[in-house]
Amino acid sequence: MKKTMVIFFICFLFLGFVSFAEVREGTAPTEKVRIVKIKIVIDSNEYEWTIDGINRLTVDNNGSETTATSVAEILRPETVMSFLSVYPNESATEDALVRQCRESELCLTESGYVYEASLQIVPPRKNPTERTIVVTVSQGFFWRFGGGGIYGMVGKDGLGGDRASVRLYAGWNRNGIKYVHNNVGDSSFVLGGSLFYLGPGKSNGTTITTATGTAGVPFEAAVMTGYFFNPGLLVGVDGSVLLPDVLPRGNSLFSIQPFLEYRKHLIPGDPNRYGNESDIGFDARGYIYPTLPAKKSEGSAFIHGRVLEKTMIALKGAGGISMGDCTFDLFLTEDRNIRSGYPAETLMVPSFAFGSAEIRQNIASFTVPPAFNCGVQLFGFSDVAVLSGDIRFVDAYGVGARILFDNPVFAYFSFSYGVNHDGAGRVLFCGTAGF
Repeated sequence: MKKTMVIFFICFLFLGFVSFAEVREGTAPTEKVRIVKIKIVIDSNEYEWTIDGINRLTVDNNGSETTATSVAEILRPETVMSFLSVYPNESATEDALVRQCRESELCLTESGYVYEASLQIVPPRKNPTERTIVVTVSQGFFWRFGGGGIYGMVGKDGLGGDRASVRLYAGWNRNGIKYVHNNVGDSSFVLGGSLFYLGPGKSNGTTITTATGTAGVPFEAAVMTGYFFNPGLLVGVDGSVLLPDVLPRGNSLFSIQPFLEYRKHLIPGDPNRYGNESDIGFDARGYIYPTLPAKKSEGSAFIHGRVLEKTMIALKGAGGISMGDCTFDLFLTEDRNIRSGYPAETLMVPSFAFGSAEIRQNIASFTVPPAFNCGVQLFGFSDVAVLSGDIRFVDAYGVGARILFDNPVFAYFSFSYGVNHDGAGRVLFCGTAGF
């Protein structure tokens, strides 16, 4: 437990240090400017966002702006606004404003809701302390495809023009549906739900154990709630119910899961360096089981450091602790497992400290007709973990390849082979782009 707490502490220090370094990178002037309005252009639709609200604009035959009552649209301006780090009446230094605009561009393009995004700061005509921001986006492709090792997924984003999505899963160990709305009522609230059958094959859908072994709970229903304090910080509480395969043989298992998700792009102080930004992130989640004397929590932090245009070093640290009949799975859990030849039971543990490092090299980029962007990436990796109990050390060292269908498809496939210090190897296939 002490080792895991140390890991958590190091993760928090690490994120704080990188964030501090990011702020200190540029030497911004102290004089501040104020954003008076933000103009949003979505394809041919134009909107104006001020402290008084949003006005939809069109252009008349004389070239002047007029308020419109109805314009054909798919993506709503409120959806675009939910990814922005700038807002009307905000005051900031010119340097900070440039960095916020760049961060908003990255958030928009990585969301998959748009093909392209740009934020331009318009110089003032009269008042030198006022600025207008022009946000220009082109709507993206909203269908999504993906999956895991032995299941597939198809879904769609942008439902009703909102930041809402649905996913359908089918396969050997996951079948069901998931729906999430990330700006309910044009607010920062998140609401969603899911229903899964985690079979008929073996699944790591739950890591609750009993004295007689792993409980059979292939059915899972969940409700998701949360709030975006800013575009990169989501805090919430989920609820999940696990049902046994044959209801008369057991009772349902309810869990409450508070969580935190944080993402931050590291924007260089020099705009000439834009295009190869690094990023950091942190995730934490707790699991409380009111009907059992059991609970657990885990957290992880990562950093993606871009060394060259096509070369990246990715680092991740994670840890978990539990009380009662709970375990963590370091065998099947994607992006947090030991990728070598240990048996599954060795990697089911009540607590752990985990570290992983990858060096990633993009070797090819091309378009699959009609317009699917595809990349091929090679990587070398090392995974290490200290497991509770008799303080076991486990490790993995290997190589792999990824096929990355980026915007507009967002489907990823990773293949790897790793061995441990005893020479035991494992081939692994996952539907992920890595941590």
